[in-house]
Amino acid sequence: MEVNGKLSEPAHLDALSVFQGTSLGPILFLCFINDLPRATDLFTVLYADDTTGLDSDTDLPTLMSRVSSELNKMAEWFQSNRMALNISKTKYIIFHVPSKKVDPDVTLCFDTNLPNTPHNPALVTQIERIHNNHVNPKQQSFKLLGIYFDENLSFNHNTTALTSKLSRSIFFLNRVKHTLTPKALKSLYTSFFHSHLLYCTNIYSCTSQNNLNKIFLLQKKAIRIITKSSYTAHTDQLFSKLHILPLDRVITQAKLTFMHSIYYEYAPPSFTTTWQTLSQRNPDLNLRNATDFLIPYPRIELYKRLPIYTLPTTWNSHETVRYYANITTFKIALQELLHTPASDAAEPNE
Repeated sequence: MEVNGKLSEPAHLDALSVFQGTSLGPILFLCFINDLPRATDLFTVLYADDTTGLDSDTDLPTLMSRVSSELNKMAEWFQSNRMALNISKTKYIIFHVPSKKVDPDVTLCFDTNLPNTPHNPALVTQIERIHNNHVNPKQQSFKLLGIYFDENLSFNHNTTALTSKLSRSIFFLNRVKHTLTPKALKSLYTSFFHSHLLYCTNIYSCTSQNNLNKIFLLQKKAIRIITKSSYTAHTDQLFSKLHILPLDRVITQAKLTFMHSIYYEYAPPSFTTTWQTLSQRNPDLNLRNATDFLIPYPRIELYKRLPIYTLPTTWNSHETVRYYANITTFKIALQELLHTPASDAAEPNE
């Protein structure tokens, strides 16, 4: 290290490291952990220092055995790279339909014993499971990049967290509505309220219609506040006047924008084989709806709310905008479509 033209004494480092806060820190860290997914057969998703591993099976004991084995492989990778896993922040969750119960005695452990060494039970740590029957309500869902996942994918906990944020924003808007101009109020609404609706829309919209109605009612309340309208005022005209999309159209916009990247093949490569158009499935047939995506068959009602089903279904039902290959032209056409006035009758009861 050089300070004021003087070099410090050289020192030997047992492990590679960088100072926290340096510009090279994030890049070097990503290079350092870039081979972590190769250490396991789990479907691995990395985001900075957060790592998520996914696996599935129809038989729970088989699944738990395989995941346990893969965790041991990851433990070896951590030891080889002189890193330590934060067990207190490591959780696991078993996704399943509500009708299928999971044995409460199911456990998953992280074993940090080195290969070919005497087994030390103290180095085996049980990983906490996230489940609905947990005594602590905060441990009934797991927060991943701002979204709360529960074992039944109901997103009830996420809805509670989201409506809490929106309620705080409404309180703030209500306090300043008599002192700020309409333009300033709309800017505050966009920054403090609408931004929450735009985050991971395709994920939180998988929740029930009842939960979506709770969010929409808060949005209507915010719109009435920034327009200084009465509590019973219809909001269709207010949404149109402010050029703001209501929740259902925010969701439609997010789905169509994402599926545009799938249809025109500029989405991340991991989605390449997720959906097929009918023309790709039957290239030798001249089908009338050849550009539609093949809709997976929903075996259960929950499946109809998941992105694997709702995204292609929404795309297939909006033929008028799907042929705009240019993303800018597509977004303009989509905005024109979505800002068409809706009927007041579609509003849920207050």
